[in-house]
Amino acid sequence: MKIAVAIPTREAAGGVASAQWIFAVALRVQGADVRCLVPTARWVELLERLIPRKFRDFLVDARAPNQARVFSPRFVLAADWYSLWHKRHTGIPIFHGGYGLTLRYASPPTILGRAKTKLLWWLQRRAARRAPIFIAVSREAMEMFGLPNGRVCLNAMDLDRLRPVADRDKLAAKYRLGLNGDVVMMAGRWSLEKRLESVLDLPRRKGRRYLVCIPGDGEAHRFAAHCSERADILVRSFPRGIPEDVWSAVDCVYMPSRYEGCSLVWIEAAARGIPVVGTQVGHVLELAEMHPELDDLLLPRDDLSLAGEKIDAALAGRTEWHVRMRDIAERHHDIHRTGARLMALLQEAEAME
Repeated sequence: MKIAVAIPTREAAGGVASAQWIFAVALRVQGADVRCLVPTARWVELLERLIPRKFRDFLVDARAPNQARVFSPRFVLAADWYSLWHKRHTGIPIFHGGYGLTLRYASPPTILGRAKTKLLWWLQRRAARRAPIFIAVSREAMEMFGLPNGRVCLNAMDLDRLRPVADRDKLAAKYRLGLNGDVVMMAGRWSLEKRLESVLDLPRRKGRRYLVCIPGDGEAHRFAAHCSERADILVRSFPRGIPEDVWSAVDCVYMPSRYEGCSLVWIEAAARGIPVVGTQVGHVLELAEMHPELDDLLLPRDDLSLAGEKIDAALAGRTEWHVRMRDIAERHHDIHRTGARLMALLQEAEAME
């Protein structure tokens, strides 16, 4: 079976694009003939040179449909609103509504920004309605679209590559990084939805470091200046992802997000046996129904007042969480399970045609 997976033009390495890459790998593990439709360097360079950033979201990526025609796939899994033009694709369109949460809940400060966000949300929802099936990475995201053709498929990772770290290796990683004591990590962009600035509200604890990992150098520099009064807060920039050594040194992850779909940071932490203290958003809501013990790590979306206590408790019980988190990852975020789920959804869409 030939399947094309279109990688979004506007964020070749962002969360939605990462989910698309994961879906492609999961389908390939199931034996499908998968090809990723990636915007060419020339096309992206043209966007960067000639089109103002605030207008790029309105452009249709003409490359993916052309590449799809050459490949002649049975299915095209697309994640951006340009899949509204389904007739330009060959194959059955499957829509991944990954941008929905950002567009629905983000609140740009300007009138133009809010108008653009509303228009993009309308385009996304219309594209999702026109596809036989649209995929959401959490029940919360699916319910937000409010469409009968929505299906949930959780993100996943290659769990064989991610293993819990032994205490001796963790100490060695901390020594190499110059970190002492407990390390609590936050990761993501400095944005309204990620709420990285809430690290300033966390209590000071003797021997504890709060490590904030931000993708961009400039953004990391500005955030470091914002936190300059707290010596226990370290800000680091990792444009190519969080290195293995850093993950090995982490004892707990803190995610105070206003909204999430199915966070890859959460999945990677769980696969490594690291407890994640965070808000009741995204796929974690579903996991908490099946694993009530996760309630000990969760906070209300709009109330972070108990974050310090939750982190203290997570660190105190890290040995137990070491096993629990890995078990949850294996049950719900294995790449083989996700591949089987995607194949079932494709067969369902094919039956609708």
